[in-house]
Amino acid sequence: AFERILADNKELLAQVSIAAIAAVNLDERRRLAEGVPWYLRTNANGVDLNRNYPVDWETVDYTYGLDTSDPDSMTYRGPAPASEPETRAVMEFLRAGLVEAVYSFHCLASICGAHLLGPKCAAKDDAYTKKCLGFAAAYCQGMDRSCPADSVFRHGTSAGSLPAWCYRELHVPAFDLEISSRETEARAKCVVDRTDRPLLKDYQQRHTNGLRAVLEAMIAQRL
Repeated sequence: AFERILADNKELLAQVSIAAIAAVNLDERRRLAEGVPWYLRTNANGVDLNRNYPVDWETVDYTYGLDTSDPDSMTYRGPAPASEPETRAVMEFLRAGLVEAVYSFHCLASICGAHLLGPKCAAKDDAYTKKCLGFAAAYCQGMDRSCPADSVFRHGTSAGSLPAWCYRELHVPAFDLEISSRETEARAKCVVDRTDRPLLKDYQQRHTNGLRAVLEAMIAQRL
């Protein structure tokens, strides 16, 4: 998607920049690419990086019926806040730039959908929520124009998540992008590791459209 923006919409980048981290969990990403196994949450130390950020880290979360304080859990938060080098690298990267919004792509069998989750800890911050809705709607409706306006965003990320840290430290809109319940074809294939090239190509184009929509909205000062 980023390569397509560079190839076809370079004029947008004269006014707004995209900073991309291709992969955070590099060790396990390699294993995923090799299919051993096809779905992993934790890094090489057994830590779920999206539970490791120093925001409400001490709060135990039970999403998926798993315990973030349990070292044997696939959502283990780690031995201490920001204990992992990958977590600290992302924090350093984001602190160094002028960040307007953060989109964190969560893939299942190589597919990342159009369900945008913001930090649960920001649910009562109306001004922040309004700003999130703008960035979420632009991306989601760029991906899928039939996306219902009332379902583009919700507060849902756990304690210790990247969006929670972005809210508390940077106070910028930040999202985990997941496959939504509306994306029935993609979900049916991804949950059994049956992603095919046509589906991958379709979602590459969708994310290109989502990125383009956000850039155009920022340039037009709608965000």
